[in-house]
Amino acid sequence: ERKREREMANATKRLQVAQQKFDGNVTKRGSAAVKITPKEEGSPVGPWLLALLVFLVVGSGTYHEHSRTDFRAPNHHHSARIT
Repeated sequence: ERKREREMANATKRLQVAQQKFDGNVTKRGSAAVKITPKEEGSPVGPWLLALLVFLVVGSGTYHEHSRTDFRAPNHHHSARIT
């Protein structure tokens, strides 16, 4: 029975603390901080990451074009056989 009373007292204390915290927040509602630092305008990616992305896009496009191009002489497969 004594343990139950102690638990009830602890619960009541926790509720009181939570209520005080809530009341404090309610009275602060709508007030903004006095000093607001403006957010810097800038690119969401850094210059090195941007350079890497450009390198990869240009490089993959160049690689794709070179892999599609046939660098052999025309009619290479019809060349004369040496007998």
